[in-house]
Amino acid sequence: MKSHHTNISLTILLLIIVSRIYLFPQSKDKTTNWPEPVFEHITTADGLPENSVRCILQDHLGYLWFGTQSGLVKYDGYNMKVYKPDPDDPQSISSGQIIKIYEDHTGTL
Repeated sequence: MKSHHTNISLTILLLIIVSRIYLFPQSKDKTTNWPEPVFEHITTADGLPENSVRCILQDHLGYLWFGTQSGLVKYDGYNMKVYKPDPDDPQSISSGQIIKIYEDHTGTL
């Protein structure tokens, strides 16, 4: 008897979901308050070490980080700082080949 009530409950829930989809569809003409996105093309002329970017991350502070085959790039919307391996600096990045960028819960890349 219990499974019969469960089946009826699931059927009613499914009917409610389906009816909401078909009776109240999202209007495509609905205007939003979101501004249109603005896209910028960033190249070596802007400071990238090369025009090929393998990965991108926006950190918790809003900086964009680009991984390239020639190093890691930090972009603040105006300027770029390129981080490359430096054998004389043990604090530098270990490789110029950046294929993935992650930020942990503490904000560390």
